[in-house]
Amino acid sequence: MIEKVYSGKEPESHVKVKIPKNIRQIGSSNSNKKIYIEDYVMNRLKKKPESENDLQYGILLGQMQNSGGNAYIFIKGMVEVREVLENSIIFNDEIWTGIYQDKKQYFEQLDIVGWYASVPYRVSEDMNGIRKIHLDNFAGNNKVCFISDRSENEEGFYLYEQTSFVKQKGYYIYFEKNEKMKKYVKGVQASETKVKAGSDHQTAGKTAERETKTEASVEERMKEINGIGKGRFAYGISGMLIIALLLSTVVMLNNYGELKNIKKTIAGYQTDREAKAVNEIIDAYEKEQTTENERLTIVSTTIEEQSKETSGKGDENKQKKVEKKVEKRDDLESSFAGTYHTVKKGQTLYDISLKYYGTSEMIDKIKEVNQIDDDYTIIEGEKILLP
Repeated sequence: MIEKVYSGKEPESHVKVKIPKNIRQIGSSNSNKKIYIEDYVMNRLKKKPESENDLQYGILLGQMQNSGGNAYIFIKGMVEVREVLENSIIFNDEIWTGIYQDKKQYFEQLDIVGWYASVPYRVSEDMNGIRKIHLDNFAGNNKVCFISDRSENEEGFYLYEQTSFVKQKGYYIYFEKNEKMKKYVKGVQASETKVKAGSDHQTAGKTAERETKTEASVEERMKEINGIGKGRFAYGISGMLIIALLLSTVVMLNNYGELKNIKKTIAGYQTDREAKAVNEIIDAYEKEQTTENERLTIVSTTIEEQSKETSGKGDENKQKKVEKKVEKRDDLESSFAGTYHTVKKGQTLYDISLKYYGTSEMIDKIKEVNQIDDDYTIIEGEKILLP
């Protein structure tokens, strides 16, 4: 318990209460409880939270005076609870420590005259809880509570009178140069900016460090591979190592942006036929991010062709291989023609063409047969007729 609990009536001041001249009345003023709140403080109390469901609360600061049978409560400042725990109104030792640190720094001469809360739910459904918070932490004569019910767009001051928590019918807003409050708000904003900047810097630092390590690792492996002899057998080995490196890195990172970094590093080794093959694979990945199994199929096919090309086989064998490949695709076309494929989540025409025909050359034909728009858009569950 931080607040001292008073009993009995507080002594009435013999000094005449100085009422602000520039004021605006809200509601009725026939009560002997006169609440005056400075305009800058009121605007801060009405500040919208970052998220619609966020809860805001804190304490109200100012002065109390009694005169002529009336109680005057002047609210000149406020301190927000900066770390809201579990999106609930909690006044524990840790919360009070933070409150008193700000109070000492910005409002040392002011007293705690009450508290406030801005909630996203109906206040009427939680009045017992709010009353308990008030009695546990702000017991004493004429301590006020300002509640803003954002769900009902209602707000007002409450006072504990006898055994009830009573909403006041009216209050006053007054206008003056509130330098202490302005200084406090600037301090809070500067602190929030510093915290956000620190968080962003930390995130950016981790990303840059990860990318640097990735590039360094790839470059080191590439230099090692590049040192292998230039014989036909060495070309095949280096190609396999590059492919293995690429696939392991992609699987480990699962990051499209860092795949581009790998491509940039490999670009320095364009004299190797295998490096060119790798870049072709990456270009295909950039065009359409296929599933892992389909990417493995593309990789194995490409490296096999590159290895055979560098193994010294003649043009005649190469021509036969191409003819055989075309013949095989024609067989596939005839075997799948007239059947339907149901589009799975995330699939593209590129994926479907590779799955059934082993090539992307059938994309336009599939598009034409199914009268698909020029943006090549297909949706999950759609039936695609195979040509």
